[in-house]
Amino acid sequence: MQYLKEAKSNTPYVSIDTEVDKFQIIGISNCVNAKEFYEPIVNCIDNLTGLPLGKFHCVFQFDELSHEDSKMILFIFQKLKSIQIDGWDITIDWNLMDNNAYLFKIAEDFEYMIDIKININDLSKINSNILSTFKTKKDLVTI
Repeated sequence: MQYLKEAKSNTPYVSIDTEVDKFQIIGISNCVNAKEFYEPIVNCIDNLTGLPLGKFHCVFQFDELSHEDSKMILFIFQKLKSIQIDGWDITIDWNLMDNNAYLFKIAEDFEYMIDIKININDLSKINSNILSTFKTKKDLVTI
């Protein structure tokens, strides 16, 4: 099963591909109608219950996430928990930039409310750690 929605100014990029076991939501999520945007995604995940058990790596990386949109993301997490209970191997990465406290708290709340493991990754720390291993910018360019 595949589902793809390109990013727009107020909606994120979304990709679901069961052939490569990956689900991604990346970008700004400040939809005019969150239910209309996210309902097909919730339905796609719901349809996984009819497929043979597998793995699913989920990546959530928001630049912005409105309150209304976060409610729909909560529904997505409920569906992920449901298929996990059915036997799917679910890995969830919640990637943050610039140590965003609001998005960090949302991930913690979802983890607690849904009782599902979420790997919260601060990409700004990871990127700065990688950059700090190089002596100069020239070393970075020659990789």
